[in-house]
Amino acid sequence: MKINSKFIQESVQKHLYERSHVYQACNYSRSGYHESDVLAVTKSLIVTEVEIKISRGDFKADFRKGHKHHRMQNPTEDRNSKVPNRFYYACPKGLINASEIPAYAGLMYVDEFGKLEVISSAPMLHKVKAEEKLIIGMLENLTAKTVFGCQYMTYKNRESAALYAKQEFERKEQTRLFIEHAKSLKTQKIT
Repeated sequence: MKINSKFIQESVQKHLYERSHVYQACNYSRSGYHESDVLAVTKSLIVTEVEIKISRGDFKADFRKGHKHHRMQNPTEDRNSKVPNRFYYACPKGLINASEIPAYAGLMYVDEFGKLEVISSAPMLHKVKAEEKLIIGMLENLTAKTVFGCQYMTYKNRESAALYAKQEFERKEQTRLFIEHAKSLKTQKIT
């Protein structure tokens, strides 16, 4: 069986839920920050973020997100820092070595049966608890996915793209008709 990101995501969610991470959102994007593959919050409001990697190239590319890694390396007690309390990488078993993981991150392996193993625990980056607005944002995200099948902004972008495509089609059709009309007038003048 080929392990894909959705398979790992489901394993991670089950693992975290069994450890009191009762509030969860997948592919959650917070304003001014990157998208979290899994964002989970415990009953005591501790935030864990999990970044899923399914290839070596994907793992290496993650470090090009300089702002993200700078924030993780230099967490502050500022509530607006958007740094989770704990940060993990999750990947197929053996894809990433524990020695490759930054000091601010932990590592989880998922095998072909969905069994998750924590290879290295993520350190506590700070002790600031999640605010209500994060939980509300996660609920809005879940609601949008239920209603629209995706995040609201993705839906609006798709809606805008469809409208643009329709307008572009109509513009081209009007241009085509105008050219045909102009040709017919030219033909009428000649005869």
